[in-house]
Amino acid sequence: MEQSWAALVPILGDGVVRLRAHTEADLTGLTSMCQDPEMARWTTVPQPYAPSDARYYFDEVIAPGWLHNNQWSWALEAELDGEPRFAGNIDLRLDGLGGAEVGFATHPDARGLGLMTRALRLVADHALTQGLTVVRWRALVGNWGSRKIAMRCGFHFEGTLRRLLPQRGELQDAWVASLLASDDRTPRDWPKQVTLAGTTSGGEAIVLREFTLRDAPRIVEAANDPTTAHFLPLPRPYGAAEAEEYLNLAAEKWAAGTSAVWCISTPDGQALGSIELMLLDSPASRREVGYWLHPDARGRGVATTAVRILTDHAFRAGLAHSILLQAAATNEASLAIAQRNAFRSLGVWPDALVLDDGTRTDLVMYAATLRDWCADAGRPVSPES
Repeated sequence: MEQSWAALVPILGDGVVRLRAHTEADLTGLTSMCQDPEMARWTTVPQPYAPSDARYYFDEVIAPGWLHNNQWSWALEAELDGEPRFAGNIDLRLDGLGGAEVGFATHPDARGLGLMTRALRLVADHALTQGLTVVRWRALVGNWGSRKIAMRCGFHFEGTLRRLLPQRGELQDAWVASLLASDDRTPRDWPKQVTLAGTTSGGEAIVLREFTLRDAPRIVEAANDPTTAHFLPLPRPYGAAEAEEYLNLAAEKWAAGTSAVWCISTPDGQALGSIELMLLDSPASRREVGYWLHPDARGRGVATTAVRILTDHAFRAGLAHSILLQAAATNEASLAIAQRNAFRSLGVWPDALVLDDGTRTDLVMYAATLRDWCADAGRPVSPES
């Protein structure tokens, strides 16, 4: 049976990756790939995954798909450790109307090498030159590895659909993207998040880095702190699920180019808080900075330094011409941070904020401009609380 369908599989390649028909020799690699925890997390492969499951997939899914022309499946082969090896799967599920949905999985040994990005480009190009009019991509919300691959291959992000994909007996939210034959498929890089660093007036080193899932417990602690909760409109109760949603939202903002969110951290990785440069898609390069701190990071000059680092980066990198900083009139710590960084007072918006206890307070507004920042490079910094 292998010969009858394998002859239907076109070999695709770019000199680095080779897409070919699956063989019996791939069953071991297929099994180990599907036993990986990341596969269980983001796909519907059986768990636990046994060699018999790989055999079923080989005999009952891959082969019939080619014979009936409703699913085109390739094995991804690439040089790993000096020899050609099975590196993953990629397939197209045809709808019979000129469309197809792509699915792919990379073997753990081959991740982070850009191989699946190459494979997806080859498959998309092949599909759209074979008469298909659209290739669709779907993934569970949070599967950033898959989404980055799709973006780099020119897929257009369509949005998030709630409770779209079944997984382990439940419906999960999912992302959707598509690629039309008429679309520009010029490769696009995922936005890079630069790491920034600085030192407080007390000599403490801090870095602004990307958030990771390891930061979730510290986010939960900060969100449940009474001071944080008083000034920020946060979900109640706030637990691990809410922290993961916050991390996904931060990554989504980066991907959409609307906001840049950094974790304020010690050099050894302990999360101290968050700082965000908002309104990146607003006209005239008008931005806004916002931040919060874990309670054990307060009183050390951490937020003051983070605002200075980010403001300086935003102006130097051409990301902003003016930056707004707003704080509740009763939030004396935030007001002092604006003043220490020589943000100019713009005035007060009366009764513009509703606090956690339902009371209203004024919103005090400050701004820094590129012109003032450059002219005031030697600005004094008052002692930090």
